[in-house]
Amino acid sequence: MKNLVARLKMTMKLYNGVGLSANQCGIMQRVFVIGTEHFQIACINPKVVAQSEEISKDNEGCLSFPELRYETPRAMRAVAQGFNMYGEPITVEGTEFLARALQHETDHLNGILFIDKLSPEDRKLAMKEIRESE
Repeated sequence: MKNLVARLKMTMKLYNGVGLSANQCGIMQRVFVIGTEHFQIACINPKVVAQSEEISKDNEGCLSFPELRYETPRAMRAVAQGFNMYGEPITVEGTEFLARALQHETDHLNGILFIDKLSPEDRKLAMKEIRESE
């Protein structure tokens, strides 16, 4: 698992991302990494176990659609549980940016893309941009 986490971190940094899920790289394992200058997280078999009712709308992007950014609603606070790369249980609690990243990456592993969270009008625009992109 350490090798997979290292490869995900390297790929994420190579593409200037702040989060990456294994399935974005064609690896069918429930693993994500999130990394900034302030924190580095690797989570295996994550589940978002709590979310605030307070919603924040902020620009969100994705390495799966590099040029796409849309205001996306997410819970202001989220708690995820899973395991670290050594198999030890972890709980990660975040607000604002970290909460958004935890939800975004866990969604990836559940087959949900950030564009699925958009309003119908924005989703239509996003799909048009995707179709017209290289």
